[in-house]
Amino acid sequence: MIIQTDNLVIHCVDYRIIEKLHTFCNNKFKKYDLLTIPGCSLKLKDDMYNYCKENIDTLIKLHNIKNIIIIEHENCLAYINYYKNITNTNEIIEKQDKNTNILLNKLKIDFPTLNYSNYYIKLDGNIISY
Repeated sequence: MIIQTDNLVIHCVDYRIIEKLHTFCNNKFKKYDLLTIPGCSLKLKDDMYNYCKENIDTLIKLHNIKNIIIIEHENCLAYINYYKNITNTNEIIEKQDKNTNILLNKLKIDFPTLNYSNYYIKLDGNIISY
């Protein structure tokens, strides 16, 4: 039996965004699966990519995933910890954008029939599509 959810949301584990993220996803996507990783694209673009790929394969089979949504967030502590020389918000956003694009390019090669979108959530709950 296949459960139809259509959407896979990939995001960071940071508790500061979870409630706002779920509100956004419930309103925008209705039914969705979650893949939650500290730092989101920071980890998934490289060392955890195979883990991500295996989970997407499984979710395509079990939940008929058609859309992958990547959500990064403001003031990500995983990024701040990893890139110790980053001193301001704009530098974090630039790294997140670069790493999200690396991840998206890999996913598009491995899953060319899926649709992709990405968002940025601020700690105050504002969501930006980019």
